[in-house]
Amino acid sequence: MIEEIIKDMSLKEKMSLYRQGLISLPQEYTDLHLEKAEKRLNELVELGLEVTNKEIKSQGWGDGFKVIHATLIDKRNGNTANVKWHDGNQEFFYKSDTGGAFPLRFKDNFKFLR
Repeated sequence: MIEEIIKDMSLKEKMSLYRQGLISLPQEYTDLHLEKAEKRLNELVELGLEVTNKEIKSQGWGDGFKVIHATLIDKRNGNTANVKWHDGNQEFFYKSDTGGAFPLRFKDNFKFLR
């Protein structure tokens, strides 16, 4: 009975229940962000980057959420960057040599690639 009610709820309603600890992370949330990440990767390819080592991995919080991890290669010079989808910012983040993670922005003109 409860499962039927939850099944018919919107994602927003399900996420509210999830944040209250009443249900597990809805699969629709993961699916939504995988679609957004794939779309962004396609845009990056159109801008001249190559995508390699694409994997869907656990985000690391133990809630079952999975995100896309990939390596980007700048075709102009061969420089690479490892990126991971961030659902809160709805964009990819890349790891710098200093250990921090920063949002990948198109306006950066790929300066992050080393």
